[in-house]
Amino acid sequence: MKNNNWDLEKIKDATTQLFYRGNVAVFLEEEKAKDIQDKDQLVSVLNTAMKQAADEELKVLQKPRKPWISQDTLLLVEDKQAAKARRLKCPEAMKEYTDIYKKVKKSARKDKRIWIQEQCAKVEQNHTDNKEREAYKLVKQITGGFKGANARVIKDAHGTLLSKEDDILKRWTEYTQQLYSDSGAHNTSVISRLEAIHDRERSENYNEILVAEVERAIRRLKDRKSPGVDGIPSELIKAGGPELVSEIHRLCNIIWEEEE
Repeated sequence: MKNNNWDLEKIKDATTQLFYRGNVAVFLEEEKAKDIQDKDQLVSVLNTAMKQAADEELKVLQKPRKPWISQDTLLLVEDKQAAKARRLKCPEAMKEYTDIYKKVKKSARKDKRIWIQEQCAKVEQNHTDNKEREAYKLVKQITGGFKGANARVIKDAHGTLLSKEDDILKRWTEYTQQLYSDSGAHNTSVISRLEAIHDRERSENYNEILVAEVERAIRRLKDRKSPGVDGIPSELIKAGGPELVSEIHRLCNIIWEEEE
């Protein structure tokens, strides 16, 4: 599966989001999504609509390995890779590769210097605003964090600190046994009532999943989370607009009807 690195921050811009929604709607109209009844085919069309709209409006970016690497440096890296492939053809090609290699190093050093200056300015501002937690995170990011000795200390059941490896291992064993032990003291009457409620709800005739339920579920999706196997980040779903919501709602009901 292709790993798409879209600039998802752009989708927060109202104009960009409007164009993204428009592209999704146009694609769904062209593919006649409303006429599709097969759930797998509909899923494929919805995924393609979001991906193509993201490619058009959010632009696929190369993700830097280091946070300070700029897009200008990444473009130089691409030029260096192209020059490397042809560097052995002639002396001029080798010189071209060497020159670009030096430019990449120089540009990367400049990026890091600017990034450190910006981070230090943010640290000072956080100190001024009494945001010590944010300041600490930035300092840790700049320095790479303190690599001290691993302090393996836990407490026993009475709150006493344990530092010896044998004592720690014994305490973890006790804790795990307590965690997964079943005293048999569960309330069977509560379980019976819950099962009765569940059976009664299943027997009632629910017509369909509501649009409001789908909208609420989409709004609750969290940003900046790794996408699933379909490669669709939650930001693309949340910004898809009413046409996408309508088709997702219809897809949910197709699945609901087939499962009944």
